[in-house]
Amino acid sequence: MLFNPFKTVVVFSFFLFVFSEASFAQFTSAVLGVDGLTCSACSYGTERSIRKLYFVQDVKMELNKNTATITFKKDKDVSIDALVKKVYDAGFSVRFVEAVYHFDQPVTISNNLLKEQATTFYVLKTNTLSLSGDVTMHFISEKYIPKKELVQWKNTLTTAHEQLKSLATPVYFVSIP
Repeated sequence: MLFNPFKTVVVFSFFLFVFSEASFAQFTSAVLGVDGLTCSACSYGTERSIRKLYFVQDVKMELNKNTATITFKKDKDVSIDALVKKVYDAGFSVRFVEAVYHFDQPVTISNNLLKEQATTFYVLKTNTLSLSGDVTMHFISEKYIPKKELVQWKNTLTTAHEQLKSLATPVYFVSIP
């Protein structure tokens, strides 16, 4: 039997694809509380700003609740920082950020850290150490929550920042209900 390099490459690529898909995880949606929305023009402007992000599939604004519900495109890297920046660029501030992250396979939080692909989550508070399926994360940062809520996390965030400053990946601080 002759060695067929083309066939070997095809088979290798197939297994690489299958196994990389098996452990795929990503953000699927988010809800942002947006402060300052007072009219439909404000809401529309914020929606247009958010829609410019390449990873956003859909945006639904609720003026009565001052929220934006965002659905993300499948297989795109999502940046919560970029999403929040678009709200600030539109002239408003963010009251809260909650995002759903889907885990295809169970993962374990170790020493408050959860590393997924090119992102690291520092879990400040959770009721579980194993995550699977759709998990809602509440993001904690000075641009993501009101200052009076941030006060309760100040000491923990300061300690965590010191521990994580050597990491090369983006770090999101989250609590998981």
